[in-house]
Amino acid sequence: LLRGGPGPEDVAGLVLGLFGVVGVLLASIGVWGIVAYAVRQREREIGVRMALGAASRDVLRLVIGEALRPVALGLALGLSLALLAARLVAGFLYGLSPFDPVTFLGVPVALTLVALVASGLPARRATRIDPLLMLRKPAASQRNYHRVVAAQNDVNPDDLQQSHPELRIVCPIKHHYP
Repeated sequence: LLRGGPGPEDVAGLVLGLFGVVGVLLASIGVWGIVAYAVRQREREIGVRMALGAASRDVLRLVIGEALRPVALGLALGLSLALLAARLVAGFLYGLSPFDPVTFLGVPVALTLVALVASGLPARRATRIDPLLMLRKPAASQRNYHRVVAAQNDVNPDDLQQSHPELRIVCPIKHHYP
């Protein structure tokens, strides 16, 4: 109260706190992107499982469980490294514990929740789609190859197979759009 305003320690603490928040936000975005992409790549598999009679809750449990394994491994490794780093920076912290329970519990819980939502939403959407439509849909790699061949030959991708049979040799993938 005797000082006129925040000191350099206060400003440094605020800036480092903001960097921490931005770091957690970027980690959350990264976890979301990777987990959601991995689940999206498995839509055909989910369609096969649903077509063979699997219950949607069992498929959800399987997909979410498999999506959380790498997240759990990353969290375990990250927490181990954070504990080691906390010991190294303990001398620089004044009035703070290097083993802050809010940080060491809050960040893993937040990243786990992000991974749960990121895997649960696409998996839930995939279990609600008609399995036959999912099985008819070409894989992403086939759709992209189809578009590349169409672009190389100045042809509309939708008309490639019907109006240009000579390109079937170049693009032997048959597409069955619903």
